[in-house]
Amino acid sequence: FAPVDVISNHIMGKRSVRRYKDTPVPRDIIQSCLDITAYCPNGYNARAVGFTVITDRSLIARLGNAVHEAMKGAPLPLVMQHWQQRHGAGEGEEDTVFWGAPCVVFSHYPATWRKGVEDSTIALAAAEMVAVSHGLGTLWLGAARALGTHPSLASLAGVPEGRKVVGGMTFGYPAVRFVREVPREPVPVNWVE
Repeated sequence: FAPVDVISNHIMGKRSVRRYKDTPVPRDIIQSCLDITAYCPNGYNARAVGFTVITDRSLIARLGNAVHEAMKGAPLPLVMQHWQQRHGAGEGEEDTVFWGAPCVVFSHYPATWRKGVEDSTIALAAAEMVAVSHGLGTLWLGAARALGTHPSLASLAGVPEGRKVVGGMTFGYPAVRFVREVPREPVPVNWVE
């Protein structure tokens, strides 16, 4: 295994990227990020998580617009309020769903699988660490949940029928450079001895 300080620095240096270069990510790099997930812990060793990868820029733009439209009709006022604060009305030039990323990845699992949320989250976290090692920037997509609750969005994204989307992430070469990690407060730990 890698030394602890190497792994720790890798995790501490990871930043969410919302500005990407207009450079496609080679398919073999994306595939290597996803291949590693076969080795991730998962419920009952079922390996039920799959991925849909979108690199078609026009489809990414259409999907972003469709997500904005779906969120306008969010039934919960707090959800809608958060969406408006974070993403605006979705009518400007800036893509505030996928942030101009050249690649969007959605994780999904069989709709009847009860460990899908956990398995998908673990898999995406592992894929993200490999992506960062390749020099890619990533961003976890809260908007991916919209695909899990709106079948028409999942269909537009090319997610296979009968599968539930629970997570999403952008992949791309960052157009920004971060020079240090973000200072964090210590994690609260309750020791029982």
